[in-house]
Amino acid sequence: MFTLRYAFDPTCFFDSLLAQDLATPLSEQLELKLESSHTAQAVVLNNPKLYELFSKPLLQSDFYLHSGPGFKPDPACINLWWGSSFELPSHLASADQRWSWITTGLAELVKTFPTDSGTLPLCLDMDLWQSPAPPPSDLEWESGQRILLWQASPQAKAETTQADLSALLAAFIPLSADWPDAVLVLQLDQVLPAFEDQLLAEIERLCQENQIADPESLNIHTLIGPLDTESQRGLLQCSELLLLPYHPLQALIGRALGKTVLAQPKLVEPQWGCLPWQESPAANSNTLQQGLQTQAQALEPEVLQAHSPENVVKILLTQLQELANQIDLPSRRAQAKAERLQRKEASREGRKQKYSLFHSDYKSDELKARRAWHERYAAYFMAAPGEVVDIGSGSGIFLEILRDAQVPAFGVDPDSDMVDVCRELGLQALPGDERLLADCGENSLGGIHASHIIEHIDGSRAIAMIENALTALRPGGLLVIRTPNWRNATVRQEGFWLDITHVRPYPLPLLEQVLKDAGFEVLAGGFEEFGWNDTFIVGKKPLPPPSSGNESRGEQP
Repeated sequence: MFTLRYAFDPTCFFDSLLAQDLATPLSEQLELKLESSHTAQAVVLNNPKLYELFSKPLLQSDFYLHSGPGFKPDPACINLWWGSSFELPSHLASADQRWSWITTGLAELVKTFPTDSGTLPLCLDMDLWQSPAPPPSDLEWESGQRILLWQASPQAKAETTQADLSALLAAFIPLSADWPDAVLVLQLDQVLPAFEDQLLAEIERLCQENQIADPESLNIHTLIGPLDTESQRGLLQCSELLLLPYHPLQALIGRALGKTVLAQPKLVEPQWGCLPWQESPAANSNTLQQGLQTQAQALEPEVLQAHSPENVVKILLTQLQELANQIDLPSRRAQAKAERLQRKEASREGRKQKYSLFHSDYKSDELKARRAWHERYAAYFMAAPGEVVDIGSGSGIFLEILRDAQVPAFGVDPDSDMVDVCRELGLQALPGDERLLADCGENSLGGIHASHIIEHIDGSRAIAMIENALTALRPGGLLVIRTPNWRNATVRQEGFWLDITHVRPYPLPLLEQVLKDAGFEVLAGGFEEFGWNDTFIVGKKPLPPPSSGNESRGEQP
């Protein structure tokens, strides 16, 4: 059975919907792990099934599938990309296979990548969208009115959103007097800077051009705030026309529901039957008039079948098998491991070996930490850019806190009994210790919590743990270490040695030096004000430098 990591942007409603529709049939055919391609924002999930697949520990995968604009290839996997051909991410040349969501975009994709490019259709679970749902409660709408819906892309730049909105108003306002029952609803996840002032100014300008005396007579309403699935379903069901959809799946859903859709031709399939959005405002007014005058035809059953999750999964599995037959994955993994070791050795050259100079400072903590103590450190991971691993997870207190906060996480513990306790509580846990980090994929974790672990290992293993943590973390990911405080007299004289498995203390200056030498930014460090005043330190994997703007689409840096 193949193993597959599937990275998508959970902050994009339609990317999340695509992953949700694929998750169940795909997980029945292979071992699937979901993860976020959005490294700058926390992953917050309200779907138990997706949460389980996000938290699932999968140390090594055969395939790494990226959906959407984000693409971070893993040199130890077969790398796949699936998205819009008009927003090609950087480093796409490293992909083994590239698929466009739609056939209309394939020609654009092959301009840059003439080989190893194709199409993989979007999938759509119609059972979800055919189930009736009420519209959002704050939607201003009266019976008998016809809703024309425009939704702003949460990923688009403000100037792009304003340009699309201006084009839409230029098409709608000239014909608004002829269609008094038409209501233009503008839905945005959040208010853009100066949005209201710019909207009113644009409406006033267009009213003057079209000799409309009272701009307030126009039926234009705004709907502000992100929508959950039920509200999105209800809004689409009560709308009659969808205008300028920003995501192909959005257009497909609209047509599957029998709605008229005005879309950019490059964004949709010809067989969906969408009306074309053009450059000319007058032409778009005519197209909009046509949409108001005619009843949209339902999509053909064979079109819907082509986009069913079962059919898409069938196509995907066939493609995966072909790639597995073509690519020597064991050799690729061995090469990636060798290159990682070479980089690690190179990074050690010239490093200041000051560790032996620090022997007198460290911090202490009570051996049985309470939940309140864990909650303090769990707060660091509320915005983790991926799942968190709790090394030495014990009875699962820290994992329970993260689960309650819907932060994907799994634990690692050398005691098999503790692993069983976690699993009995419904938590994800694996047998092992800090050395398991060496097997994690590069840039695969959002955070690492190591509470009272480092004092159980010698210096070489401690350095390896911190170096492996840096490799495994995504940019912006955090490493939190807690350990007994050697400055505390009780710890120094007796407390530290009450645990027969303790190997050596790690004073705070030593930890700071090791983290900095490994490449971490030290965000915080000090001593707790309770118990035995345990030492803590928080390291952050640096973010990449801002793009110089010289990278072209699909080119490697």
